[in-house]
Amino acid sequence: MSLIITFSQGLAEVFPKEWDEWQHWIRDMMEDRTRMQSKGMNHRLVSLITFYRLTRFAFHIGIDKVFILATRRATR
Repeated sequence: MSLIITFSQGLAEVFPKEWDEWQHWIRDMMEDRTRMQSKGMNHRLVSLITFYRLTRFAFHIGIDKVFILATRRATR
């Protein structure tokens, strides 16, 4: 859980405008994690699923930001 907090704080500082949209995505992932745990799913499976989703989220944001920076440099 501390990794999620550190990750989200870093994103909020670097990309404050986009943070509102991303915050909804992270909240949905965490609510889904809580739902799976309350249904009695295996803790390791829930952790693996959450890790996978957060990794995809981070990858998506990374690709998005690299694309934006590359586009800015190409249009200068």
